[in-house]
Amino acid sequence: MAVPRSYEVRFQDITVAGNVSVSDTSLILNDLIPSPTESQDLGSSALRWRKIWARDIDLSGSTSLVLTRYVAGGTALNSSHFALGSGWGSTAAISAVTGHDSAWKMTITASGAGIAANPTFVLTFADGAWAAGTPFGISKMVAGTGFRADTDDDITTTTWTVTFNDLPVASDTYIFRGLAIG
Repeated sequence: MAVPRSYEVRFQDITVAGNVSVSDTSLILNDLIPSPTESQDLGSSALRWRKIWARDIDLSGSTSLVLTRYVAGGTALNSSHFALGSGWGSTAAISAVTGHDSAWKMTITASGAGIAANPTFVLTFADGAWAAGTPFGISKMVAGTGFRADTDDDITTTTWTVTFNDLPVASDTYIFRGLAIG
């Protein structure tokens, strides 16, 4: 059914079995929830979503996450791809680096003078600029002896700056993971 833009059509409690085609931008005014849980997919291996625009993405309940670029490989990261910003301490160290530009894990040990709140680190992408433009990425402190705090991510086509939103403690370790899609 073609509906001119000047009209609004609202449905409530409708179940659709089969395909639905929408030829223009549509707004969803309520939650889009599968029933039962973990029973539906968004896209398919043949028909993929191009971009996802979201404020928050919660993967805490996921059992697996497959990233095509990561699985396909790329240059393995090492500590030289990361640079510590101020706040981790003058003798802080990066260790246990694994992964690639799109999925990585690393450890920071805070140490020395100059430890300060909200320290940063920067990943310079080993495989150069992302060809499709700025990737979407999310990082998180996942383990270590230090207090777990939120992170903020600032990503360009060539670098990923992560800010740890707390005050590190000398000799404590902070293990971070990052995932980028682009």
